[in-house]
Amino acid sequence: MQPPSIPTPAWWTISVFATVAFLMVTVPIMPTTRSRVQVSLAPVLAALFAVASAYAKHYGPETLLPMYTAAMLGIPLGLLGHQRELKQKILDREAHGERPENKPSGAAVAQLVGVLMVMAALAVWITSDTW
Repeated sequence: MQPPSIPTPAWWTISVFATVAFLMVTVPIMPTTRSRVQVSLAPVLAALFAVASAYAKHYGPETLLPMYTAAMLGIPLGLLGHQRELKQKILDREAHGERPENKPSGAAVAQLVGVLMVMAALAVWITSDTW
């Protein structure tokens, strides 16, 4: 099965919408100002990583934008159903520091990693004709 051929200008639009979706889903579930700021910086850091990858590996936007979009959509999808746990763990971590009690559950980690792997595989498949 051939991957869809999506033009680069469309990927820019999709990436912007993915970033907005990421922010709309993840920022409101963060319980503290510090965690909201940290999560808000994630798209900026991801974009900087994409630019560094483009420079180092000579990838073009037709490769990087699907990968960026997959990450921006995969993180909120991977957190679905674990928002209450995430809030509690963040509050505990900020109140008591890093300790075993405030580590995410195995189910939350498995879901996040599983979703990110599926999204990464989808992005690789979509970009397979550009390599």
